[in-house]
Amino acid sequence: MSIRLKTMLGVALIEALLLTILITFTLSYLESTNYDGLQKRAQTTIALFATMVKNPVLAYDLASIDSAATLMMSNQDIVYVAVENPHGKLLTFKGNRDLFEAYHTINDQDFSKLQSIYPITDVIEVSGTLFGTVFIGFDLSYLEQQLAHARKWTLLIVLGEMGLVALFSYLLGNALTRRLTELKTATDQITFGNREVLLEIQGHDEISRVAHSFQQMVQSLRHSEATMRDYQHQLEQWNLELEDKVNQRTETLLAKNQQLEEMNTKLTLMKDKLVETEKMISIGTLAAGFAHEINNPNGALKSHLQLLQQDFNQLKVGFEQIDILLSGSDFHGKFTQTKNALYLEESFSGIEESLRDALHCVDRIKTIVDKVQRCQAEPALHDSSWVSPLSLVEQAIQICGLREWVVWKEQTLYPPLIYCYSNDFVTALSAILNNAYQAYASDDPMIRIELSLRHDHQQLEIEVRDFGRGMSIEEKQHAFDPFFTTHDVGKGVGLGLTEAYSSIKKYDGDIQLFSELGQGTRVLITLPLAPLPLAPNKP
Repeated sequence: MSIRLKTMLGVALIEALLLTILITFTLSYLESTNYDGLQKRAQTTIALFATMVKNPVLAYDLASIDSAATLMMSNQDIVYVAVENPHGKLLTFKGNRDLFEAYHTINDQDFSKLQSIYPITDVIEVSGTLFGTVFIGFDLSYLEQQLAHARKWTLLIVLGEMGLVALFSYLLGNALTRRLTELKTATDQITFGNREVLLEIQGHDEISRVAHSFQQMVQSLRHSEATMRDYQHQLEQWNLELEDKVNQRTETLLAKNQQLEEMNTKLTLMKDKLVETEKMISIGTLAAGFAHEINNPNGALKSHLQLLQQDFNQLKVGFEQIDILLSGSDFHGKFTQTKNALYLEESFSGIEESLRDALHCVDRIKTIVDKVQRCQAEPALHDSSWVSPLSLVEQAIQICGLREWVVWKEQTLYPPLIYCYSNDFVTALSAILNNAYQAYASDDPMIRIELSLRHDHQQLEIEVRDFGRGMSIEEKQHAFDPFFTTHDVGKGVGLGLTEAYSSIKKYDGDIQLFSELGQGTRVLITLPLAPLPLAPNKP
């Protein structure tokens, strides 16, 4: 937006604001004074009319009342005159009855569609006694016409004033911006490369001082450009020499960087494998002492619990025999009373249930210890055989009972046989399939587990994928750790993936986990293909 346009708009805005305030107050004052005058006139007129008809109303002189009403109707701005007795009966009426009924009858009449009038009433009283009511309606049409005429002329005056203001603002803007336009033209010429610009400076005002500074800037710019061209020539020479050196160094750095990236990738993979190997070695060391230190006391605990259960059963039989022997004697009632007072039957039931739970927990401890021991076992080559990986996957699906939700995405009908102990791989696949199923909510109707089986000349791949809750970065880091689980208490001990990892690693295989929260999980098992049985790993 140009300064000239801003000047015009600013002056016009100020003028419009002042005119709006002035016209608003003027019209408001004009309207209020006219309506105040009308109100005073109406009050005076109805007071005089009430005085005129007071005596005829008291005397019930209808002719005089009618004559007075006719006299009032001779005024052109009165639309109706009416006199009413205290009982609501009209003694006389002159003028437009429809308007009278519309303005003095309680109904839902829309006044906007009626003629604009000013209705006024007064009462005829003597000593506090009501003898009648007078009604007069004044026509407001003439007053409103005068006000509309005034508004029209006011609008014309405003438009004329705004036109003059716009013309004056335009002339003032031209006077202010003429020399600024010259400065802009000179600036454009400099932008396009012309450094021989010369301004004609007149006067000593602010714009003249700006023009003088501009002329000095042009001279400094010419000098700076000449110096810069000299420097540019030198820089170009140095740049050519430097560019050759940079290219040589860049090629060397790229080669070194590629080597470092390859080494870093190898080190990362080796580090991950080393960490997992150390974990499994630690599990093996732990399992050896773990099994001995827990199985011995756990076996003793189970033996004592079984002996205690046998003794308790004999005790129950003894009490039953005593009850049978005392039946029919005088001591039977007292024996029964004592037994009930001590709640022996409830105590026997509680003790029996506690013994069963304790034995179940002992068996569960034994199962966990066995799983830990399996995590560090060597490949059972004496039980190994050539088997089809497809049959192992089908066995795992059958054992887990997940046939309904498993979908084959990619399948090789005749995959190469692998030499292994079948139970190791079935256990590993079962743990992975169970985890995939448990990744969904129990009431999720969209449970889907995708399986893929593919191979080339060197390795076999088995992929299990679910679309459940997924895993966080921290959960993925500890997924293969023993006793780590994301399930609720009592729904797993966290050894499934640990056992699966150990089973795959026994045969020089690899297991990888890919997962994100909300995106599901993908488990990839890779097994090397070899014509001979796989040798056990040596830590």
